[in-house]
Amino acid sequence: MSIKRSLLTTLKCSVLFLVHVAMKFRLASACCLLVCFSASNVMAENLLLSPPDEGRDVLVLYDNAGEFGHIGKEHAMMLENLLGHFHATVKLWPVSEYQSGQFDGYDVIFYIGATFDEPAKRLASGEQKKYENYQSFLTDVAETDSTVVWLNHNIKSLVNQMGVENFINKYGFQFLGVDNNRKFNRVEYKGVELHKGVVVYANPGASMDKCINEVDGIQWTAGDNRQGPWACDTVLNTVKIIDANKSSAYATAYPTSEIDGDLTKLPYITRSVNFWYVGDLPFLFLSEEDRYLVFADLLHDILESGVVEEKKHILLRLEDVSPGKDSRDLEKIAGYLESENIPFTIAAVATYEDPRGMENSGVPKSLKMLGSSIADVIKRHYDTGLASVIMHGYSHQWSGGANPFNGITGHDFEFFRVTMNDDGSLNYLGALPEDSAEWATDRVTEATHIFFDSGFKPFAWEAAHYMASETSYVAIQKLFPIHYGRLIYFSDESPGGKFFSQFFPYPIEKDLYGYQLIPENMGNVTLVPIPGYRAVSPDDLVRYAEKLSVVRDRVASFFYHPELGVEHLKKVVDGVRQAGYEFISPCELGYVCDGSATVVPERKIEAPITAKSSSGGGATGLIELLLAMAAVLMIRSKGRNPE
Repeated sequence: MSIKRSLLTTLKCSVLFLVHVAMKFRLASACCLLVCFSASNVMAENLLLSPPDEGRDVLVLYDNAGEFGHIGKEHAMMLENLLGHFHATVKLWPVSEYQSGQFDGYDVIFYIGATFDEPAKRLASGEQKKYENYQSFLTDVAETDSTVVWLNHNIKSLVNQMGVENFINKYGFQFLGVDNNRKFNRVEYKGVELHKGVVVYANPGASMDKCINEVDGIQWTAGDNRQGPWACDTVLNTVKIIDANKSSAYATAYPTSEIDGDLTKLPYITRSVNFWYVGDLPFLFLSEEDRYLVFADLLHDILESGVVEEKKHILLRLEDVSPGKDSRDLEKIAGYLESENIPFTIAAVATYEDPRGMENSGVPKSLKMLGSSIADVIKRHYDTGLASVIMHGYSHQWSGGANPFNGITGHDFEFFRVTMNDDGSLNYLGALPEDSAEWATDRVTEATHIFFDSGFKPFAWEAAHYMASETSYVAIQKLFPIHYGRLIYFSDESPGGKFFSQFFPYPIEKDLYGYQLIPENMGNVTLVPIPGYRAVSPDDLVRYAEKLSVVRDRVASFFYHPELGVEHLKKVVDGVRQAGYEFISPCELGYVCDGSATVVPERKIEAPITAKSSSGGGATGLIELLLAMAAVLMIRSKGRNPE
């Protein structure tokens, strides 16, 4: 395994906070041709995308005062994405601009208390009107019959306005205060232990400021090279149940013995009739084993979806399948999956580029999918209906040079500019110089026509390394309304260049870009990471699937690189099956996977790549990077807690 591939593989699955978007290390006619996989033949009750009788009208209010005020809007956007699973109509609004009576017409109101003491900060900065708007919000919370979900800080302001006794009498619990002393790093829900803002491994260059090492209990310092896990969000807004007839704890938070002596469990999410209280921000440092899953599941109760425990379904995607790959690796994996009757999706790249011949003895090499032996294998399994295909880019690299590694297909980014520092950390610079809606559209259009010519139709797309510019995301959505995997998002309130990433435990009908999203929430196997990054074993993926079980309608999903061989995939397959999961195709979730939903214009560009047949190539499959994790580091936890 090459250093580049190892690096990319580890980076992808290593940490779900924006910093782990480094390389592909851990951090990674279609089925509808057969009646058995036809969307029209799937029982209605199994279609997770089928609309309910009615959606809910939701208002999401958020803090945005102070240096880190942008966190409020970012988390509001993440919540809106999750609500895309519930067919809700969502409006985001800063609480500082709230108007009395604005709750009217909304079924559910979320408040994201991202800024500690938001109203006092407004008053201190002379923003009297915004302070008064906040007071109007507090009055309406106390009087509304609508469901209110309060996240994190500033509930003391509500207690003060209502009076302590009135608050307790109405809601049945008491607010105790913000606990900065005990180090809450775990949450228990449905008998399952989950992380609370834990970074299992920090990528090169990551700042773990204020994070505590879970091995020795000592806080991170600059230049620290200790391994994780790191507890990075240990503060809890604490409450006490006073009247069990009026309120109850749905989940509890507690420290582990390594970082705290007092292991007493306190309420993490508390419900009182129409009022829910969450003790922190569940979007901070989210990961595959995080309390984020608790919040995602309880949205069903909050929104009264009526959904109860459903069958455990799991999806498999074969990654970075380009004409430069060895077709024998793909055939072995596909043959094994066929023998196990496991449907799978192939993330195909239309061309293979090695402009400097780094994998070809110094001789530049270009291959096109059409006419390649990889195309033959894809088409053979596509025609059986067992395999579906998605478009994973035209070249999965950038013609302008290293981006950031070596310009080789599968190694580099295609729709985002990234450079690398000497310590292996990455700089996410933003859009490529040539980026535009027309450029992205033409690139994807040509790639799709190459697939058409090769005999298969992609029904969705996946951004290379899960990253693209906002312009590219929006443009490509008009061609491919379905995206498979994680994305990054941009807020107009974030500092320049900042973005965040998110994964989903279930399908999303409509995200912020308008995509239907097929989830990927387990990452991928990474066997040999480079120094400083963690390996990800089949056992890790099985554990992620087990944790995901706390979400009642979860759809587990992972990806795998064919060049890793059958043995490690078999371990994952056996493990998740023992955990009660059944492999299905995206078609069985209601996605149109025969390619008919794809809107592809006529060709506009002439690709200069000569079609060649190849039984193999030197491009080692790099595991798609878990950008999602890097996202949370970029949304620093500083400033979210009182000093």
